Amino acid sequence: MSDTAFTTEERALMHSWSVRGGRGSWLAYYAAILVPMVLFAVYGVIKRDVIAVAIAFGGLLLYQLWNIAHDHSRRDIYRSLMMKVAEREANHSAS
Repeated sequence: MSDTAFTTEERALMHSWSVRGGRGSWLAYYAAILVPMVLFAVYGVIKRDVIAVAIAFGGLLLYQLWNIAHDHSRRDIYRSLMMKVAEREANHSAS
């Protein structure tokens, strides 16, 4: 794909995805964030503590909203990058 002209933002996005590693690093990343909230919710259920369950649910909700906002802010870069890759693949398969 050396003939495709990627923008600085597209190159940065590809680099960030390529250096994140394999499944193990993704699992560790999400586990470090989600496991404490889930365990707090389980604690709340066991102790019948509605406040603990609500706090855990609120934390999970805020985390998901943050993920959505983060992805939404990069949607134009994703779209541009995927259009360039799709165009290159279409040109490559046609020749």
